[in-house]
Amino acid sequence: MFKWIMVVLMIVAVLFVAVGLILPKTFQISRTVRIQAHQARVLRCISRLDSWESWWPWDRHNVGHRLVIEEPANVGARMSWSGRPAPGRLVLTKTAIARVEYDVYFNANTRSDKGAFEIRASKQGTELTWRVAGHFETPIIGSYLALIADAMHGGMIEWGLDNIKDLAEADKSELNLYYKDEQGNEAVEKIH
Repeated sequence: MFKWIMVVLMIVAVLFVAVGLILPKTFQISRTVRIQAHQARVLRCISRLDSWESWWPWDRHNVGHRLVIEEPANVGARMSWSGRPAPGRLVLTKTAIARVEYDVYFNANTRSDKGAFEIRASKQGTELTWRVAGHFETPIIGSYLALIADAMHGGMIEWGLDNIKDLAEADKSELNLYYKDEQGNEAVEKIH
């Protein structure tokens, strides 16, 4: 009997390793929220890292977490954190009216995960999509982690989007939106 149990366990272990070697180690997570606010208010929440402290979902849920903003705005802006489950850093790589992109590095990884916010104006206000794509470097186990990445992090992304929604909808400050009109003249639109 013991021999058969050992044979079954060996078969299960071999299958676990074989499947882990075949499965992709990459993952993609995407969530969208509709916000009853002008896209400029939404952009203001995500284009400056010093605004991220008020909505960043992982800061409040990690033991000993400490968020440090090294540069607040524009491409190249950086923040880092320490604590559990993994220390890391984030770098803004693109800021535009319709898209903000960043690279995020966990632990001492040299390979970054990619994140992006896509901002689309809609009749109801603004539609904000947060996408995260990455790669687990750990052999075998990384493939299984990639399979459950959406379940592990999707809820946190939704929570972060809800925080951005609350902030953008509560923002009642007056904004000036500068642009060029159809004739090429500079114009300003006041957003209330």
